[in-house]
Amino acid sequence: MKRNKENKGVINNKSVFFISFLLFLLFFNLNFISAGFGYDSVNYGAYIQGKQINLFQTCANCSSINITSIISPDGQILISNVNMNKSGVLFNYSLSGKHTIQIGTYKIMGVGDINGTNTIWNYVFEIRGGNIGFFVIAFLLFFGLTFYGLKIRNEWVGLIGCFGLLILGIFISFNGIDLYKNNLTQGIAYITIAIGLGIGFEAIYKITYF
Repeated sequence: MKRNKENKGVINNKSVFFISFLLFLLFFNLNFISAGFGYDSVNYGAYIQGKQINLFQTCANCSSINITSIISPDGQILISNVNMNKSGVLFNYSLSGKHTIQIGTYKIMGVGDINGTNTIWNYVFEIRGGNIGFFVIAFLLFFGLTFYGLKIRNEWVGLIGCFGLLILGIFISFNGIDLYKNNLTQGIAYITIAIGLGIGFEAIYKITYF
């Protein structure tokens, strides 16, 4: 009887440890992935690394719009004090591909003379690697590990796959898939996280109680 009580205490301790570790992993990745988004600006979208991009502004009552600076993800000023080309109410500036090598979030700041009054504006855009292959490999790897673990009834293999699914789902929730971030990618993220949590907790239960 004493041994059974001791074993039960060990089992409960193992269960608490695994669940605590899982929650810590979720919390850590949530904070880590969201740390790079600190600009209170409109997001202008995502573009492929190393490609020339066209930056636009519209203003019906501006005679000129000036880009005061474009700042790279590491804080370097790439462009400063350049005028955007005007075509009716549309203003455009082409940013060379040599300035879009670094992956991350870029900040653009400028000023336009709306009705003769200088008005400051700013927004951000993102440069991504355009590596759809990464997501395909990650999905195949983590889903494969998860369901292979279920098939061979090895909870540890399944649990490793579940951890991968949780990280991948959280990453997609914040960053989208490749250049895309919409309701579809959010749905994929939530389903991935739900599968990782559901099977993960089941694996933890079997490891600790059987």
